[in-house]
Amino acid sequence: MKRYALYVAVLAGLLGLGWSLPGVYTLTAESRLWIDGTSTLHDWTCEATTLTGTLRVPDGAAGLEAGLAGAEVVVPVAGIDCKKDKMNGNLWKALKAEDHPEIRYVLDQATARPGEVAGTFVLETKGRLTVAGVEQPLEMAVTGQVLEDGRYRFAGRTAFSMKIFDVKPPSLMLGTIKTGEDVTVRFDVVAAPAGTL
Repeated sequence: MKRYALYVAVLAGLLGLGWSLPGVYTLTAESRLWIDGTSTLHDWTCEATTLTGTLRVPDGAAGLEAGLAGAEVVVPVAGIDCKKDKMNGNLWKALKAEDHPEIRYVLDQATARPGEVAGTFVLETKGRLTVAGVEQPLEMAVTGQVLEDGRYRFAGRTAFSMKIFDVKPPSLMLGTIKTGEDVTVRFDVVAAPAGTL
């Protein structure tokens, strides 16, 4: 009951005062991001072994529409691990890692609303995702949670075709095994005040 009351109080403060906790937050080591896809042989999952990012909370009472002041997340392509060396190499090549070693997401806008579960909220986000040197707009809903230690937890997913980034889906075994062009990116990340890690 105490935990529920704490969630309600903190959430009310965040939503009612426009995220009045000022400052910069950084992603912690427990943050995770996966890429799910399909192939003519079986489904596959690759995980980002390295993930960095920052988010900015607005100063002062900016109102509910403020959401977040901004965020940026970077995933090194060479840090994406599919648990199979051949798949790793083909994926890195398809993502043009030599010329574009990072996947980058930049948040442009995020508005907050209460979540369906006590202690949670939802961010309706608009941002830009850059893959293989090609930037595309990206909208998605992100579920957030205020943790008792002052950190934030964010989770969500988005799906798109690799072709919108001019990425040719990788293939194996001289083209006999082909991956599908559609992928789903899932993430579950934790952000802590900068300087506390």
